[in-house]
Amino acid sequence: MPALNPEELDGGILYHDAQVTFVERLVVENALASRAAGADIRTYARVERIVLDGNQVRGVVVRNVRSGTTETLHASAIVNAAGPWVDRVLAGADCPMPRFMGPTKGTHIVVHRFPGMSDVACYAEARSDGRPFFILPWNGLVLIGTTDTRCDADPASVHAEEGEIAWLLAEAGHVFPHAGLGRESVLYAYSGLRPLPRQGLRKTAAITRRHQIRHHGRTARGLYSVIGGKITTYRHLAEEAVDQVVQRLGIKAPPCTTAGLALPGGGGDRAAILAGLAGVPGLGKPSAVHLADVYGVRAPAVAALTSGQPDLAEAICPFSGAIAAEVVFAVRHEFATGMADILLRRCMAGLGPDLGRAALDRALPVAARHLGWDAMRLRTERQDCEAEIRVLASRPLPAPGSAA
Repeated sequence: MPALNPEELDGGILYHDAQVTFVERLVVENALASRAAGADIRTYARVERIVLDGNQVRGVVVRNVRSGTTETLHASAIVNAAGPWVDRVLAGADCPMPRFMGPTKGTHIVVHRFPGMSDVACYAEARSDGRPFFILPWNGLVLIGTTDTRCDADPASVHAEEGEIAWLLAEAGHVFPHAGLGRESVLYAYSGLRPLPRQGLRKTAAITRRHQIRHHGRTARGLYSVIGGKITTYRHLAEEAVDQVVQRLGIKAPPCTTAGLALPGGGGDRAAILAGLAGVPGLGKPSAVHLADVYGVRAPAVAALTSGQPDLAEAICPFSGAIAAEVVFAVRHEFATGMADILLRRCMAGLGPDLGRAALDRALPVAARHLGWDAMRLRTERQDCEAEIRVLASRPLPAPGSAA
C-alpha cells in the first residue's frame, strides 16, 4: 500500500474478509430462491395495514404503488422484516404499537481508483472522532465510507449531504494524502439506514448490531418484527425467525437446511462458467467475465438468450460489459418491471462511473425490440431511471458517450 500516509505509522495488521460486491444481487438471488421454494414474490407492493381480529393477525392490506390497486392477503403469521421501515409497517396495525427502531445513517462516496491504491482494502479510524471507515477497491472504482449518525427520516428520502461527503474526503485524504481527493473526485454518493434498535442516547457506535426477533403476542398474536441484523448474519437470522413461527404455529417440520444451500447463482466453478461462455458467438471476454461475476452459475441462461438473436450479445455498457440480453432476462426471469430495476438492481450497469447513462441509451431500444415497449413507455422509463440516477449523482453527469 505505497500511498499510505507514513506519518506516525508504526505498522499494520492484515486480515481477511469477504465482500458482497452488489447487495442488490443478493436480494434478487434470495427472491429467486424463495420463488423456487414456493413463495409468491410481489414487487412494488406496500403494506398499508395489518389486519387483526381481536389480538390475532389475519393478514395485510397491500397496495401496488405502480398500479394503485389494493388487495388483502390472509395469513395466520406475519414476519415484519422491513429493515428501517419496521416502525412504519407497525404504524399500519389495527392497534397502537410502540417504536422499536433507532436507525443510524451511513453515507458512502465512490471515486475513480487513484495512484497508489492497492487491491487490498484499507481500514482506518477518523482523526476527528475515532469513527471507523473503509477505503475499498470495488467494482473497478474505490468505495469510501461509511458515516454513522442518528436519523429518523423516511428511509426512502435519505441521501448524501455535503457535510458527510466533505468528512469522508477529508479523512480519506489524510490516509492517502497524495490521492488528490477533492469534491470533483466524487463520481456519486449514496446513503442508507441501519435498522438498529432504539437505545436512548447511547453513542451510535455503542448500539448493538445484534438482531432481535420480537413477537407482538399481547397486541397482535402471530405478528413478528425483525429488529437489527446485517448482511453477514442474514441467513442465521432468517432461520431463527422461521423456527419461531413454525414452533408457535405447532407445525411439524424438518430442521432448517439454509446453512447448506447455495443461492441459485452460487455453488459453481468460475473457471468452468467462463470456459462455457467462451463459446457463445459474439460475446466478448469482458462481457463473459461480467456475466460470470453477476449471475454465477445462471450466467449461461442469460447467454442462451443470444441464440439466434445476435443483437442480444452486444454490450450495452462500456464500463461493465453488460449485454443486451440482460435487459430481457431481468424482466422475464428476475422480477424487473422497469429500466431503473434493470440497470441499478439487476445487471448492475447503473453503478459504473457514469451511473449507467450510456447503458440507458443502449438498453431502451433493446426493450422496444424485445419487450414491446412503445414510445410512451420508453419516455417514461427514461425519465424514471434518470430521476433515480439524479439522487445518486453528486455532480452533473457527462453527456452520454462523452468521457467520464
